[in-house]
Amino acid sequence: VDLSADFRIRDLDVWARWYGMPHTSPEWAEKAVYGLPEVAREQVREARLVANPGCYPTAVQLGFLPLLENDLVDTSRLIADAKSGASGGGRQG
Repeated sequence: VDLSADFRIRDLDVWARWYGMPHTSPEWAEKAVYGLPEVAREQVREARLVANPGCYPTAVQLGFLPLLENDLVDTSRLIADAKSGASGGGRQG
């Protein structure tokens, strides 16, 4: 289980745009499974590399999941507005 963000984005072009450099392990990026068991339980079970999602993606995905599964929202207008306290970014000074 990889706790970094290194394997959460499978599209290497998107990854390079966000991080401003090429991925250092493209062969593993293509094999990684996004580790949200509520969405991909079987893939996580069989994976050799699990990209553990962070707290914001987990909260947003699990919050939206029932709405999406039941076709209750217009996905073209879906927005997640999330906030964090001092612990999320670390306390400065």
